[in-house]
Amino acid sequence: MMTRKHYEEIVKILATHKVSEALLFDLARMFENDNPRFETGRFMAKYIEIQNALQTKNIITNYKINT
Repeated sequence: MMTRKHYEEIVKILATHKVSEALLFDLARMFENDNPRFETGRFMAKYIEIQNALQTKNIITNYKINT
């Protein structure tokens, strides 16, 4: 059975590669079957949080390069 640490590392990788929503939900379903304590909402929220942080970082980096 996978643990929260596994899920956290997986979601970081997925967010970095901007995977499809369908893949996220398929993986969440698999994780729920593996671990009844898995929380899909928390997983999706973390994905969005990481995506937003990466976008902000890219915006700041691009701004510094262009100015």
